[in-house]
Amino acid sequence: MTTYKVQSAVERALQNTLGNQNEYFRNLIQSARQEGQNHDDLQILRLNELKKSVMAQRVTADTESLALRNRFNALDAKILLLDGQVAAIRSEQLEFQAKISADLLSLSTQIGDLVDYIRGGDAKKGEGSSSCPQPPPSNVQGEGSGPSVVRLTDIADRIREDDRRQMAAERERERQRWIRWLSSGSHKRRRGHL
Repeated sequence: MTTYKVQSAVERALQNTLGNQNEYFRNLIQSARQEGQNHDDLQILRLNELKKSVMAQRVTADTESLALRNRFNALDAKILLLDGQVAAIRSEQLEFQAKISADLLSLSTQIGDLVDYIRGGDAKKGEGSSSCPQPPPSNVQGEGSGPSVVRLTDIADRIREDDRRQMAAERERERQRWIRWLSSGSHKRRRGHL
């Protein structure tokens, strides 16, 4: 029986060794699985943190984008308001220009009437044209110009004085031409005296 015992002892030793080896491999596989699971969990945690970071950045970007959009809308509203104000100012300016043009035309007509009246008065004295004078208005007052009143006698005096100066200047120019002509001797050469 010794062989049987030896064989049995060898089988037991072999079984023990195979059992130990099986247990070792099982522990090794379990450890590798556990390490893989831990690695997977760590990767999932990192991925979740990355997602949170990306989401936070996206929220920040969305918030900044919303703030920029609000600023842009505010600026756009200001531009529209200013554009409306510019249009109103242009309209007022055009109305003012039209009123000024109408006032200038009216004033020009009134001054023309005054000049005609004054020159007509001078014609009676023998200094101007022979047209009949028209009665002047009692005063000239611009529309919207306030209480300022221009007296007709002041205007008439200014126009008469200006006409007198122009006539005196014209007479002086004629006299100077006549003197130059006489002193140059041109009148003698034309008649054949030289």
